[in-house]
Amino acid sequence: MKKQILIISLLVLATTLQVIANDKVKRVADMEYIARFAKGRDIEVSDAFWLPLSFPRDEFEVALKQYLKEQSQKTTDKRMLVALKEVESKMPKFKIEYAGVTRNGKKLILCQMHLMHTFLPDEDEVEYSSFSSICDGGTSVCTSVFDPETKKVLSLIWNGEA
Repeated sequence: MKKQILIISLLVLATTLQVIANDKVKRVADMEYIARFAKGRDIEVSDAFWLPLSFPRDEFEVALKQYLKEQSQKTTDKRMLVALKEVESKMPKFKIEYAGVTRNGKKLILCQMHLMHTFLPDEDEVEYSSFSSICDGGTSVCTSVFDPETKKVLSLIWNGEA
């Protein structure tokens, strides 16, 4: 029993004290908030959530570049093409807030990317209870669903045309 409590305590401590090499990545842990956030953006998730211990930013950026390329090839809409190029150009600067969600039993990562990191006073925090609240923002504020198993971006939306 003591051994189980110690293991659980260590897991909680490891999760709480996680160190993320890239300081532009923050984990969001309030699952009720995540459910409301996803629903408000028409992102289908189930009631089951999980806490990723880290975020594979390099894998995500490779997958996002591929997704942007595929979407660019599928459209002839000039505004859409411009927006997709803007997202790609902003990728290295994006702050990424992420949470683990599930869809049909599959573990996915819900990501909000934005350029507000230079304005936030709590840069030393590793974990948030909610995503940053940003209205509009155009391609400076994007939401994506990433499958860490297949290393593919499943969807990408942004906040208007600012």
